[in-house]
Amino acid sequence: MWIKKYWSYKRYTNQISLCFTYYISKTLTWKSEDENVAKVDGNGKVTGVGTGTTNITVITSNRKSAACKVTVVRQTPSVNYSTHVQDIGWQGYVKDGSTAGTTGQSKRLEAIRIKLSNNTSYNGTIQYQTHIQDIGWQGWKMNDDTSGTSGQSKRLEAIRIKLTDELAENYDIYYRVHSQEFGWLGWAKNGESAGTAGYSYRLEAIEVKLVEKGGKAPGSTQDAYRQRYVSYQTHVQDIGWQGIKYDGEEAGTSGQSKRLEAINISLSNPLYSGSIEYQTHVQDIGWQGWKMNDDTSGTSGQSKRLEAIRIKLTGEMAKQYDIYYRVHSQEFGWLGWAKNGESAGTEGYSYRLEAIQIQLVKKGSSAPGSTSNCFYKR
Repeated sequence: MWIKKYWSYKRYTNQISLCFTYYISKTLTWKSEDENVAKVDGNGKVTGVGTGTTNITVITSNRKSAACKVTVVRQTPSVNYSTHVQDIGWQGYVKDGSTAGTTGQSKRLEAIRIKLSNNTSYNGTIQYQTHIQDIGWQGWKMNDDTSGTSGQSKRLEAIRIKLTDELAENYDIYYRVHSQEFGWLGWAKNGESAGTAGYSYRLEAIEVKLVEKGGKAPGSTQDAYRQRYVSYQTHVQDIGWQGIKYDGEEAGTSGQSKRLEAINISLSNPLYSGSIEYQTHVQDIGWQGWKMNDDTSGTSGQSKRLEAIRIKLTGEMAKQYDIYYRVHSQEFGWLGWAKNGESAGTEGYSYRLEAIQIQLVKKGSSAPGSTSNCFYKR
């Protein structure tokens, strides 16, 4: 009979020179020199255990033997991905950090498929979800499913990618995107968001790369995701409703002696449940009731000045973030930063608000500036 070495492809692949001998015998004994590398059963089936090299020996009943050297190497998985691009359609697959999509052509990514190859070493899958124009975050997809849309002309704006099970224990998945206006952003990893939210900017290209767990990132991990957190719009004397401002930008005017008359405030793509609420102190009226989520606080067409404001978060948003705000007040100029429902402005002075800045800060982080003298009351 032929004495032959067999191989099990569980966890490891092999590089092996097979040894054969011809002998008529029904009693064979198989032996591995190093069972930390490979084990062999009574039928000659060899299973890889760990990386390295060992000898597998077979011995006949009359003590004749044959041996072969077995080298066990870990198979490195590869990540493959394809993008659906505006005016182009599905591009071919690229892999392991290569660029999918386009740059310099102002073409949006509309969908993506991601899969792993050569993954016989570890259990697990690759999963991904995209943030889509007019839709928001889709559910998680996996193993070459399509995330995004086709035939709807909707841009991808952000993406998250992650590994599961043993794959996640042994590898980090890194990815970065080329975003409209910003260009290449930093590398995100393991389910973090990459791209933008609240800007209405398209993704144009993406790179995805597997790195052994704890290994060095392919590049800078700074600024992988840019999000607008809070938006606000003011109604100004002689001007009317101004354009929307975001995240600490100045809304209103300064140096023009024009009063704020009303304000709308909303959260942009909140990461947690909850809302933003606000109330204003209005000339001849006093404190109005609380408004929320882009409702108008103040008046329009009545020529009444805002004099003070309070803003707060609710729900999980209030547990995760502080809301800071400061106002430019007649005679006083810029006051200090108030937060989380505190009053900002004046009461009893008959001074107009002229401008405002609003900013979300991660809970417990430093204020954007001085918090002194945010409110004056007679």
